[in-house]
Amino acid sequence: MEQGEIYQCQLQVTYLDGSVFRTGRELFGVNRSEAVLLTLAGGAFVFDKSVLTTEAKRLLSGAARVLREHPGEKVIVEGHTDGIGGAEYNMALSRRRCDAAADYLVRSEGIAPARLLRRWYGKSRPVADNVTTPGRRLNRRVELKGDYQKLRPTDPDDRYRTRPFVVVNGRDVPVDAVGRYETSLPGDTGRLKVEMGDSRGRFLATELPLPALTVAQPGGSVLVRYGGSAAGVSVSADGGVLCRVAGSAGEGERLELDGRELPLTSLGSFAVEFPMGSGDRVLGMVVRNGAGCSKLMNLRLRSEKLLVSPGEVKP
Repeated sequence: MEQGEIYQCQLQVTYLDGSVFRTGRELFGVNRSEAVLLTLAGGAFVFDKSVLTTEAKRLLSGAARVLREHPGEKVIVEGHTDGIGGAEYNMALSRRRCDAAADYLVRSEGIAPARLLRRWYGKSRPVADNVTTPGRRLNRRVELKGDYQKLRPTDPDDRYRTRPFVVVNGRDVPVDAVGRYETSLPGDTGRLKVEMGDSRGRFLATELPLPALTVAQPGGSVLVRYGGSAAGVSVSADGGVLCRVAGSAGEGERLELDGRELPLTSLGSFAVEFPMGSGDRVLGMVVRNGAGCSKLMNLRLRSEKLLVSPGEVKP
């Protein structure tokens, strides 16, 4: 990556159910003051020691060749330790490791001491866990970083902005200025396929099963005499009315009726009787499935008395 240039990155995740998610296209300008040139870790230092190994010296010699090609740049030399031991002890050990690397560059490679900025952090900046042996080996390290003082600022860039969109079951859905949308589908829709993206390039595509709810009773207008019953509606001799509401939901779904959960049989069926007065009664039904989708239904029941012959009144 070149200093002063603008780049973009985006993460895409595809789930086992086929759903796809992409993060926004993040723009960033490479406008750095430090860049890692070399990390001496693993076998560079023996546990609890600051003596450079042969491999560490070889790597430092390679870094010195790069430094000689850029004589005007300064170099930060940072010392670090693993998490074993106290903070004060590790701070001193990280300083000795920093000095060991810096002194080698000065004495053996001829790098000017003024070009080396020495820093040490003890165990405060781990790059791996301190529980496992491999993790501790990575934390026992010295890092050489280039210190770039001349920077070229970069400005935000909107070149990758896109138009927000929503597609539901293959149909484009209008999106307003603040990103809101609304649509409707037939009540018997079994699956919901959604694709959406925003102005930053973030994208989501997934398909969800919608809850299934069938109401078998009541099934329309029913005429019942006093003291009789028909199609799930019964009328007592004094005019009291009971209406049977029955039907079925999908496998593994939950059903609420007027705010209370309604037990379902092993086959997903349900049946419950409601007393009716004269006039209308509206029952709110909500069915939910395991995918987090819900379906709402308002069931309106109406009871009225009809005069079917002189002197005879029937509900």
